[in-house]
Amino acid sequence: MARRGFDGASTSHSAPIPAACRAGPLIVSSLIAPFDPGTRNLPSGLSAQIENLFGHIDDVLQTAGARRDDLVKVSFFVSSGEARQIINEHWVSWFPDKTNSPARHIHELPQHHERVPTCEFLAYTHDTRI
Repeated sequence: MARRGFDGASTSHSAPIPAACRAGPLIVSSLIAPFDPGTRNLPSGLSAQIENLFGHIDDVLQTAGARRDDLVKVSFFVSSGEARQIINEHWVSWFPDKTNSPARHIHELPQHHERVPTCEFLAYTHDTRI
């Protein structure tokens, strides 16, 4: 099965890895950082950082030929419980019906990435255009 790496328009890595990889219908992201779109600048404030994470997920999904409905799991890595409520607010706006929502886990790691929230996702799509 062929494998293809993708960077989104809003996010990429400084390391020699793609933002996500697609093999057939499976799409797996690398760790996604909350930088402002197209930059390595970190916005001030947890809310803006989490908003960027959700925007980057959308961007990478679209670039890989998928959409939110194709998400099967999203994992967030945060340094404190303060992020949970902000993530929940975005989550409910994306997935108002919890019976039609991907799985999710929030890992609370006090020393995580200099206290910056990050995430990763798994998606499965039947779109064969890519």
